[in-house]
Parts: sequence; C-alpha cells; structure tokens
Amino acid sequence: MSTESEATAFMGTHSRVDTTLKAFRLCRVFLRRYQVLVGTAAALTLVLASWMACCGYAGLLPLAVAILIPIIVKAREPAVYCIDHQEFFAPKSWEVSHEDIISIKSSHPNVTEESKDFARRVLTHSGIRSGSALPPNITESLNTGKPWTGTMGDARKEMDCILTQIMQGLLDKTGIKAKQIDFLVLNCSFFNPTPSLSAMISNKFGLRSDCLTYNISGMGCSANVISVDLGRRLLEHAPLGSLCVVISAESYARQFYSGNERSRVMSNVLFRNGATAALLTNWNTGNCRPTSGLPQSDIVY
Repeated sequence: MSTESEATAFMGTHSRVDTTLKAFRLCRVFLRRYQVLVGTAAALTLVLASWMACCGYAGLLPLAVAILIPIIVKAREPAVYCIDHQEFFAPKSWEVSHEDIISIKSSHPNVTEESKDFARRVLTHSGIRSGSALPPNITESLNTGKPWTGTMGDARKEMDCILTQIMQGLLDKTGIKAKQIDFLVLNCSFFNPTPSLSAMISNKFGLRSDCLTYNISGMGCSANVISVDLGRRLLEHAPLGSLCVVISAESYARQFYSGNERSRVMSNVLFRNGATAALLTNWNTGNCRPTSGLPQSDIVY
C-alpha cells in the first residue's frame, strides 16, 4: 500500500509539474508573439499612474513618448525576409529517362524481374518527368553495362558540382559578395563527410573567418524546413542588415539501391539529384530588396 501511495503521489506531482510547464510555455509564446501589445499596455498603465500622481496633464506627452518608443522598438519581433533563391540545374549528361533507370537496375545481377516491373509501374504513376537527374557514377553503367559503384570520392564530386553551381548562381543573381555573408546553414541527410560540406563551401568561396556555418545531417525530409527555421532564428538576434545563406541539397551517388526490397526500391523511383540555395536577411531596404517574408514557425515534436 505504501508503494502504491508513493506512486500515486509521484504521478500527481508529475502531473502538476507538467501542467505548470505547459502554462509557462503558453505564456512565453503569448509574450513572444504579442510583445508590442504587452509593452504598449504596460506603458499606458505607467502613463496613467503618473498622470494620477501628478493630478494633471503636465509632462504627460513627453513621458508617454519616452516610455512607448523604446518598448516598441526593442520589443518588435524582428522580421526575416527572403531576397532570392537559386535552384540546381543538372548537366545534360546527368539526365535519365524512366527506361534508363530500369536499365541501370538491370545491370546488377541481384535485381529480379519482379523488382524491375514494380519499379516500372511506380515510375509510370510517380509524376516524375523523364529526364530527371542522377550523378555520373550511376549513369555510367548505361555505357559500360556494368553494375554501378558509389564511393566517397563520387559523392564528393557530385556535391562539389551541385553546391558550386547553386552558390555561385545565388551570388550572381543577388549581386552580393561572399564576404558579406554572416551565416551559412547547409543540410544534406545522406552524405555527412569530414571536413563538412559547409566547410567546403566556406573554403571554396572565401567566406569570412567570423561567418558562422552549420552543417545539418540525418534530418530527412524535414531538413529544409529546419534549416530555414535555424536561419530565421539566427537573423532574429543578429544586427540589422545581416545575411544568411540556407542551402538544402541531397547526395545520390551512394544511395542507388541494388536489391529487391520494395520499400527501398521506392527511393530509386521517388528521389533524384536536386538542391536549392536561398538568401535571407533581417533588413528590407538597401540594394537587395526582399521578394518575400518568412512567417513565424514553431517546431512540434
């Protein structure tokens, strides 16, 4: 009985703590989203109290201005904008048709006819156009007839081509210099080498030594949203006029599946080479005018 009582008491305490934490989180979200409203209400309350104490209007307007302006300026939630973005356009030699994909799979002796038929059916109904991209180490089997091979070096070459193109394209499109970038956030789930891909970009384009770089891996399909959210959070606490490049890419050089498990064959059907780079800022004036704003986001687990 004693053990049951202790367990019941513990569960009750845990429930109260959990409820308190939830209430605290709700209050924090409210204060964060309505900082101007809360600040203004507090300022007006102080002004009213001051007027009641002075029993008149003398000095009321200067006092109101002195209180309201700092609160509104400081409490305003920083806005983050997207200046522009650049997508990866694969070379012609990377493009493959639906039948090319089946031929690549057929080059491996382990692949059964049933697996090839399944891949062909899914390709037909997937909505992916013929002419999507696969890296050279995989498409090479179309010429040699030999099973494809994927090494760390192949993945490095693949990502070097992809990242160089989109990064240079973004710089050319926006007219900014690499030295102006304050933050770099890059995500690639399947390929996470050392040195990192973000370090490769930083070294190749000569980013500043104080530019903060982040390399995100293993986050799957949510990686792009998480990367954009990280860039937004960095800019919210950075000086006005700061710039952040967010790159979302995926490596395929070592991911082509040569077995017959249907759930894994689907990856050959649904995924291709692709990448995009976006330039974010927390200032909506200047030479680079933003094209859109980023909404607030909350990550839910």
